[in-house]
Amino acid sequence: MSNILKESMKNNIIKLNEFGWSERRISRKLRVHRKTVKKYILENSKCTNPTAGDSEGNESECTISTAGNSGRKSTCEPHDAFIRENLLDGLSAQRIYQDLCISRGFEGSYEAVKRYARKLKKRAEIPFRRMKKLPGEECQVDYGTGAWVRDVNGKRHKTHVLRVTLSYSHLCHCDARDLTLKKRMARRTRQFSEPTEETASFVRTVRKIMPDFVANTGDFLDRPTAANIDACRDVVDRLGVPFYFAIGNHEWASPAERIKRAEWNGRFAALTKQNLDWYVKEMCGVNLLFIDDSDYQISAKQLVRTRELLDTGRPCIMFMHIPIAVESLLPATIAKWKKPIVLGGKGMKAKASTLEFCEMVKSRAEVKAIFAGHLHFDHVDELGGGGRQYVTGPGYQGRYRFVRVRGT
Repeated sequence: MSNILKESMKNNIIKLNEFGWSERRISRKLRVHRKTVKKYILENSKCTNPTAGDSEGNESECTISTAGNSGRKSTCEPHDAFIRENLLDGLSAQRIYQDLCISRGFEGSYEAVKRYARKLKKRAEIPFRRMKKLPGEECQVDYGTGAWVRDVNGKRHKTHVLRVTLSYSHLCHCDARDLTLKKRMARRTRQFSEPTEETASFVRTVRKIMPDFVANTGDFLDRPTAANIDACRDVVDRLGVPFYFAIGNHEWASPAERIKRAEWNGRFAALTKQNLDWYVKEMCGVNLLFIDDSDYQISAKQLVRTRELLDTGRPCIMFMHIPIAVESLLPATIAKWKKPIVLGGKGMKAKASTLEFCEMVKSRAEVKAIFAGHLHFDHVDELGGGGRQYVTGPGYQGRYRFVRVRGT
């Protein structure tokens, strides 16, 4: 009996070896002696490619045709680019097969597509995708039930809320209307990248699900240049739903520049009509509070108004740019920024009203959640009153959360 393997078995040994399988594993899988496996792997490694001999006329031990692989070509090869593109988009072989049949008149079998897709997946490297985000391009979606309400007849109804919260993204547009900032904004663009590519995709998503509102938690843009305001206004107009905004420190420009807020304040009127300092919106029995803490301070007026709001007893969800100091948040903050750049953080020169505000919102049961940004990383912290503080990374890095809100 011949102990020479069939050509198909030889090919299987060589292919499995190319995929990184050990000789022992190939032997066990194909039920072939390890010495035989080793023999064919060594023979294959001696092959020369692509010529059939050297310059002195000596023949090589084996030859590989440069015209292509041996055997019948796959019926999928003419559609290689289409299949690769759809695999990168995460589509299954079944979906790709259906699209090939419908859009390209593909006459091959599903099994052929499946084999071809499997081969490409094994060769393909895991892609790295940097998500560039314009304000309005990435979001945090919250959906759930709100507080019980009564209609005009006194009948109780459960409310439902769908909310989309935008993280910050440091938009850095600038043009001739702000010539003094143009060079600086160009440097900021290089730092944060130009987060503009997926705007249309986000707008389509929002218009499809039609949330009750969209909220942004600060650093929507990097300085309120006229070009930045125009770009943000364009996104907000296309959303087709109410938009609310908790202002961040970069909206006012870097503290090192000491630009007076009055110089910029009028520009935000084109973006939102809400009071940027303190604004509350009641929805389905829940108070949605947007508060400006972008200078690491809470004023006495903001403190009083917030206390009065919580005293109503309604559940409250707060939106602010700089998160409050929570013990579990401080180690990660200091590790990244070398100091506790949070509201009420030790060494941040907090006013008495700021410290009182932090203690109040951490302990009040009415505060169900705080959404914040600023720190450039994700973190979730428990509050003393039973709520949670959600810190979300920057939009220019493609960071966002999905949170479900449930009524009690």
